[in-house]
Amino acid sequence: MASELDFVETLNSRVVAGADNRRARRFAQERGLLQTASRNAHSLFELGRAYVEMDAFEGSDDFLQSMASGRIEGSASPFWVHFCGIYAEACRKQRGD
Repeated sequence: MASELDFVETLNSRVVAGADNRRARRFAQERGLLQTASRNAHSLFELGRAYVEMDAFEGSDDFLQSMASGRIEGSASPFWVHFCGIYAEACRKQRGD
């Protein structure tokens, strides 16, 4: 399956175990895949916690070239932010959503 990938998310700011990001980074490096980041925000506090700084692009090929020269920035969210999602889900269930 790795041969079908263009890139791998190697920094997800919302992972519970940092080892998951390290494992993804190692997977990407061993296969020569581009690396990317995401914030996976569930609360306003988490917006912008992880991102890729890259040049503007036009089209998919240009996107991959820009990503290749981009820089991954960010850090993991604190553990307590996971309780925000649990609380929000409990509220939705209480309302019957």
